[in-house]
Amino acid sequence: MTDGTEEDDKTQQRSSRNDGVSKKKKKSVGSKGDKAKRALIGAGGRILFYPTLLYNLVRFKLQSQFRWWDQIDEYLLMGAVPFRKDVPRLKQLGVGGVITLNEPYETLVPSSLYNAYEMEHLVIPTRDYLFAPSIADITRAVNFIHKNALLGKTTYVHCKAGRGRSTTVVLCYLIEHKSMTVAAAFEHVRSIRPRVLLHASQRKVNLDCFIDMFHQRYNHIMKLNTGSFCVCGSLIQRL
Repeated sequence: MTDGTEEDDKTQQRSSRNDGVSKKKKKSVGSKGDKAKRALIGAGGRILFYPTLLYNLVRFKLQSQFRWWDQIDEYLLMGAVPFRKDVPRLKQLGVGGVITLNEPYETLVPSSLYNAYEMEHLVIPTRDYLFAPSIADITRAVNFIHKNALLGKTTYVHCKAGRGRSTTVVLCYLIEHKSMTVAAAFEHVRSIRPRVLLHASQRKVNLDCFIDMFHQRYNHIMKLNTGSFCVCGSLIQRL
């Protein structure tokens, strides 16, 4: 009996080691696949940057409803990549801070020019199309917008076309500081800027922001009102 048990134990150990090796291989393959995907999309983005920028400029010139930027909130502008000539105009609109979500090859205005017009410049390089800023970068951006708003300054949030990356940040700000749901925030932005579009990774970031806000608000309520503990605790567990 003892010999059989020991043999079974050895078999299980070998099986566990094999499972571990298999998982590591799958993880390695997945990681390589993600890197290849990022590299491919990055290369495509570089090739398409100027053609798509030209396309947006043509639409801006020909279609009155195709605006370069839009006023989303009292102290929040969202739109497409600005040119050097846009900086004085942004200053006139009360912009005191700019959040650039472009990669270096997409950025057309240097920080020095914004600084010359007394604008703070927060740069969060984010790959175009299928990608979103990290939660840490989203937090930096949202705090940046909120800080400027408290000072009565407008923040201009932009990516290349003002559709995906900038929308991701703006929605998280509305969720955090305007107490909107993800759906309500998106509908609000889309009602002002109809061409906004979110990819799956960007929608996930917005949902994460909402869940984080939910946890913070209800944890605060639980500390203030012990009678709400059971109800709020069950709600958080369901999330």
